Amino acid sequence: MVTDLFIENDTIKIRHVHRGGIWQFEAIIDVEQREVYLLMTHDNLKTLQKRFKAHGYCHHYLFSLLLLNPESISVQQSLFQLDEDETKARQKDCDNILGEFAGQIDRVYVAAFDYAEQAAAGGAIYLLDQNGATIESKDISDMLLDQEETSEKDSLGTDPVKRHSESTPLVKLKTKKA
Repeated sequence: MVTDLFIENDTIKIRHVHRGGIWQFEAIIDVEQREVYLLMTHDNLKTLQKRFKAHGYCHHYLFSLLLLNPESISVQQSLFQLDEDETKARQKDCDNILGEFAGQIDRVYVAAFDYAEQAAAGGAIYLLDQNGATIESKDISDMLLDQEETSEKDSLGTDPVKRHSESTPLVKLKTKKA
């Protein structure tokens, strides 16, 4: 569905990243701003941040991609210095994930959402450091629209999307008025 929304957009590209036999995720790439956006739940993000903090290393794709973000300024993080092989493995994974966009990305952001009855109830955009600690966040809950009351023309996007079958979007955002 995300791919369909941006199919005609030259600025936003969707990279389908296969991880393992049946699992994949989509990286939303803004080629002009040199940024990647990843979607996940708040629960998953918090679990990963705890794992990063406790172990100092993780094989999750988020940890690899965070190598592109600012370095940690926290003294506590110095306890978990990665050796050169781990850093090389992280860089290689990052390049594999980004594919043709490797070397073209400066920042990775996480868009995390809370759900109630399979509808997005709240969300925020996070900028994390290389070790997964939050540098800054912006609450975007006020941009979420009630899926029952939002038409296609009121959600983000300019042209209606032609779909083979009708599906309910996971998240709809309000358009910002200038």
